[in-house]
Amino acid sequence: MYLFALLLFPCAFVFYASGRAAVVRPRLLIALAALVLAGLIAVFRGFFLFRTPYDGACPLFFFLETFCSCALVPCAAYALCMLCARDPAETKIGSFALFMLPFYAVYLPAEIFAHPVPLPFFLLFAKPVLYVLMVAAVAHELSRLPACQGRAFAVALCAMVVAVAAPSLIETLWYYAFPGAVQGLAIVGFVALVAVRTGLLSRLTGIASHQK
Repeated sequence: MYLFALLLFPCAFVFYASGRAAVVRPRLLIALAALVLAGLIAVFRGFFLFRTPYDGACPLFFFLETFCSCALVPCAAYALCMLCARDPAETKIGSFALFMLPFYAVYLPAEIFAHPVPLPFFLLFAKPVLYVLMVAAVAHELSRLPACQGRAFAVALCAMVVAVAAPSLIETLWYYAFPGAVQGLAIVGFVALVAVRTGLLSRLTGIASHQK
């Protein structure tokens, strides 16, 4: 039952790397650094912070705590690693998925399994999928950002902000038992954003049209 949360990000990394061997191979040190850094942060939090899951009545506080823990910390780790790297700016920008997938492979299960058992379906299955989609969306926007200008640049930035915040927002809606229609609308909106911005929707439409 726990295998999905443990294996999703390693499988996503293998899938990502399999089609980009020439690009990924020279940057494997970045992926290794992500694994080590995620392990160090997880150990530090587990042994020294003694956090307990928030059970208060304020959705905004829960959202901010979840956002800082599950999105801001990994993004800050990526920024720190890129600042220390001597690679060109384009290489650093293109290494987002290469860093974040290994990082989340260690960090997110540690975050999930810190909750009291039994773990609900959302934490074991939905939450990992949401963060895989987030990584895919942000990596795509970053890859296009250098070529964007004016309105396209602003749209790409907004799409990245929405993608980073969406998993925490959806988890907040789930945790506070918002109406199913509200949760479903947030999930469908996020998936649609990722599908449209990454071109997945057009590729699937093209495949369907070709089959006809």
